[in-house]
Amino acid sequence: MRDEVQAYSRYWESGEYVLLDPAGGSDPLNAVIFSQITWALTLIEDTAAGNAIKQAMHANGVPILKEPVGENVIEKATDDMLAAGVHYDEINMRRRQLVEELRQQFRDKQVKPGRRERKEKG
Repeated sequence: MRDEVQAYSRYWESGEYVLLDPAGGSDPLNAVIFSQITWALTLIEDTAAGNAIKQAMHANGVPILKEPVGENVIEKATDDMLAAGVHYDEINMRRRQLVEELRQQFRDKQVKPGRRERKEKG
């Protein structure tokens, strides 16, 4: 199971994902995996694997949030383009570009949004 879980390391290495628990709990098993960029939930059908991934995320510094922080910039940009009369094909292309730009920003940051800073062992 350890190798299977490691295959999902993007969930704790990218800084894009947090654990979301609307009940406000602190147990990662009660949370869902949430993208801070697309605001999408990641569901894993295998409960044992999903629980192991969420535990690994939490052990690697991914916080459990009660609600998303900030606004969904992807949806805001889409709403603005629709209001400006931009064609759907152009909107889809710009959305993909924006998602990639935001993911690159997450990759470029030293301390990633939504992640607890680790204390140096000394």
